[in-house]
Amino acid sequence: MGIAPHAPAARQTPWWITSWMTRLALVVAALAVAAILMLTWARMGAASRISQLHAEIEKTDPHWRFEDAVREAAKLPDAENGALFLLKIVANMPKPHELSKEHQDLFKNRAMEQVLNVPQREALLEWHTKMAPTLRELEGAWKYERGAFPVTLDPLPFFSPSKAYDVLMPVLYLLNTHAMLQADNQDIDGVMRTGLLLLHLGKMSASPDAAYFRVSTRHAALGAFRRALSQGEPSEEMLRQADTALRKEWEYLSSQESLKVSRGLIGQTYVHLQNGNLTEDDVISRLKLQTPTAWRLTYSRTRDYLATLELSEGAIRAMDRPPWEWITAVRALEEKHLQTTWSLLAVITSISIGPGLVNGLALHLECDADKECLLTSIAAERFRKKHHRWPANMQELVSDAFLPSIPRNPFSGSELKFRPHDRGITISCENNGTGQSRDVEHQLWNVDIRRRTD
Repeated sequence: MGIAPHAPAARQTPWWITSWMTRLALVVAALAVAAILMLTWARMGAASRISQLHAEIEKTDPHWRFEDAVREAAKLPDAENGALFLLKIVANMPKPHELSKEHQDLFKNRAMEQVLNVPQREALLEWHTKMAPTLRELEGAWKYERGAFPVTLDPLPFFSPSKAYDVLMPVLYLLNTHAMLQADNQDIDGVMRTGLLLLHLGKMSASPDAAYFRVSTRHAALGAFRRALSQGEPSEEMLRQADTALRKEWEYLSSQESLKVSRGLIGQTYVHLQNGNLTEDDVISRLKLQTPTAWRLTYSRTRDYLATLELSEGAIRAMDRPPWEWITAVRALEEKHLQTTWSLLAVITSISIGPGLVNGLALHLECDADKECLLTSIAAERFRKKHHRWPANMQELVSDAFLPSIPRNPFSGSELKFRPHDRGITISCENNGTGQSRDVEHQLWNVDIRRRTD
């Protein structure tokens, strides 16, 4: 009887393979590898999209980067540079040219004799008299068509520019004071000329870092023209010049131009982060931010920059639409941006472009509404001078060629409200709940009561 062969013992699986901890570790490792591959793929896709977007931008705006704009501005000869002319004037202004808060508050008032006591008035007149040579020098700005302020190409240029706004604020203070005193002395055409000079200074200061100065000159010019119409009777020639200047030079002061500056600044910051000239810690230190660790992670930088660039470019393109469509278009872009960005460039974006973009545009719309009301007021005043009566409606202004078309409310697209009454005309733009902007109303009084009603 034979002996049965001995069956081989079954192979036992090593304990470290059957261990639940090992299995878990393998799953985690697989997930980690998958995540890295996904992030790498997303990063490569974002980089490709960035290159594509850069190419699209450069087709329409070849010098869109901040440093490109600065280099272009540097080509302007010093002898033709109106900004250098302004800086020289500021440097030669009698010191101290900084005004106290009390003096600055005076610029908000349109009729000095109603708000100033004798010591305040005498102090302001003394300061204005001291600035007479500077005012004569400023008249020389008319010979300059362009201007560029010197800029240091700092890795974070929009936090340390040449400070053109701060440097030139004494010029704005001086011209505002001058317009106020001209109106007080009934030099109404002089007030109009000061408004024209302010508009020209805004056009002349076309440096990327002078956006705030341009916006300030726009507000100041509108204020001067309103003051002239409310306190006196400008000549036909000055009214015609103001109408032409507001239509031709306003484009240099537009919100779209400000957005282009922000886009270039963001682009330059990204380049500095990528090539190592700047680190997240540098930015955090400069901005004095208390930031979570997530904002310091570099793997999201490319994706984040893409979202930021898409937001700024989308907002710029939205400005090609009618003004009353801006807010809806940009709000959708802003919401998408906030959902897709969360690292450091998102913080920079929140400072230079959004998420306050909607409210920023609303303020631009308010200023545009102010301009439309002012242009209609100028047209109505010219009509009154010609026909010795107020127009019954805006169509009369169009028929008489004082307006090219019926002006529209930038907030809604509807016609401006035009209401003649016994004491003059009221022209207004009602805000439709857009952002933080307010309703805009211009009151054009009968000539015989203008100074009494201001």
